[in-house]
Amino acid sequence: MSKFVPNGYLIQDLNKPTTYVKTFQYFGINSYINFPLSSINNIICKKLTDLQSTKIDVDGYHQFLEFISNKNLYEDYINGCFENKINIRIFFCESTYKKEVFSDSLPEMKFLGYEYCPIPLDEQIITDLDCFELFKMHKSKLNKFGLFNTFDDVLLFKKAYDEFVVNEIIGDGLECSYIFKVYEVNVKSKKL
Repeated sequence: MSKFVPNGYLIQDLNKPTTYVKTFQYFGINSYINFPLSSINNIICKKLTDLQSTKIDVDGYHQFLEFISNKNLYEDYINGCFENKINIRIFFCESTYKKEVFSDSLPEMKFLGYEYCPIPLDEQIITDLDCFELFKMHKSKLNKFGLFNTFDDVLLFKKAYDEFVVNEIIGDGLECSYIFKVYEVNVKSKKL
């Protein structure tokens, strides 16, 4: 497997849980609404949301973004959350997905576990893990966050999941899915 690269930050609104998962505790990538400023209707929040969601790539095309990979934008974004009194949680993700790479120094963070997830980020894989009895063995390996503790465990799940997708038992066809290392970022103050 290729080396993990730092992708960047995911900022979640703790007042807006997704309720995708019903059969186990889940506090992963899709457990809360990501990028809460997108629901605030003011000019600053709209600008931050636009900067967070797309950029122009080297060929002049719009690239849709899943992470905040720029430290200044990250600081502006969370300050916007604090100013709008949004209760947030911040993740930092690493994966083999190389279209979004964070190149600054890494934040203070705590490893929570591994998650297998598609890009663009959505709930397809985690809801399949939740719903299908085929994955009972894999669910037993999840930690208190609903993530896999070890790379070997998430890799076994990925192999099983991908086989079911290829055989059209689950999923919407072959997707660009990646194993993510998920960290929770420690934010020490309400203003950066």
